[in-house]
Amino acid sequence: MMIARAMFNSCSRMAFTVAIASAAPIELAADTVSAGGSLYENVQVQTIRAGKLFYLDSAGNLLQAPVEAIERVRFEGLTELEDAQRLMSKKQWEQALPKLLVGMSKAKGDAQELWLHAKLAETHGALGDFIEAAGHAAAVLDIDPVPVWLSLVPSGDMNEPTFYSTGEADYFLKRARRKATDAEVVAALDALIAQIEPIADEIAREDARRYRPGSTISGILIREIARPLPPREPGAGGGDASESTTDAGERMDGPQPPSSSELTGPQSPAAIDGLLEDGEFVAALAICQRVAENPGQRDLAQLLYQYGRALAGSTREADAAVRFMQCAIEFPSTSYAIRSIMETSAIYREFYQKPDTADRLLLLAVAMAEEQGDAAAAELARAMLAGDLSETGSGN
Repeated sequence: MMIARAMFNSCSRMAFTVAIASAAPIELAADTVSAGGSLYENVQVQTIRAGKLFYLDSAGNLLQAPVEAIERVRFEGLTELEDAQRLMSKKQWEQALPKLLVGMSKAKGDAQELWLHAKLAETHGALGDFIEAAGHAAAVLDIDPVPVWLSLVPSGDMNEPTFYSTGEADYFLKRARRKATDAEVVAALDALIAQIEPIADEIAREDARRYRPGSTISGILIREIARPLPPREPGAGGGDASESTTDAGERMDGPQPPSSSELTGPQSPAAIDGLLEDGEFVAALAICQRVAENPGQRDLAQLLYQYGRALAGSTREADAAVRFMQCAIEFPSTSYAIRSIMETSAIYREFYQKPDTADRLLLLAVAMAEEQGDAAAAELARAMLAGDLSETGSGN
């Protein structure tokens, strides 16, 4: 995902740390973040963006830590990652790899996936698996395309290529390249593509099939992940777990435009908006949940905003606030970020009974709208701040 960060960086302390700090305690997942020699337990990791990990503490404070300072992250339910990180700290890379693979197969959401991709890139790099390390580094840059992750880019000689390992790496490299704008990131991705793309294309022609994105992890078919890995030599890579052509699919070599069903079908943004306007929040929520599993080329800022409205309308205000904050953090330069801040203000005013927090969020919305040159949104936020308009009007 592409992230425009300037406005969020200038406003984050104004609202997301200060304003949210006065919120009532909320129930959190038992995640743990170890950073800068300190251990933060019973937190809820929200997202990893712009080289920072954002998490909520039990008081509802949205805090952040630079990824360079993070030693370990423990996600509730991902014991394999916890075990792997202990092994990695002892440089027991071969023992850590199968645990990371299982963890990756169970990961949910961008934060878990990014962290596991990063650990897999580090581990494959240490084992001399250039292709696999490149694929996972590209997957990290696909989610968070900033230079801090370039330390994951492998160096050294190419390892033994396979159909699945090169197909997977080629897919993530091209996907990340389409999103990258930072000059250092672009240069690193271009260099990796120049090395891996010709090999991937040649193997695909010889096999007369195309790689199917999402079918493998580290060049191993997902259905084979739970099985013990075969003996390997350093630099041998994950290998092809199976050569069955039934697992070959279409490889996405270029930008994929939204399909007609994405634009006009029963799960389209317009369909979700219609349900929200009609008060059919449960039905809208069900669609948002399905689309979130495989968003394709959807406008993710819009989807997060719709998701938040559907949750709020389904009396899941705490969950809605998380989605709205995610939208504002990840897509701060969009109009949906401003609307998400206003919706979050309504939640803090009505659900948490925190009018001071709500007002600070509206001040942030005004500042963001003025930064974007959105006079109408700024006027709406000022009206809400003055009490001249109900907060629910921000959803229109």
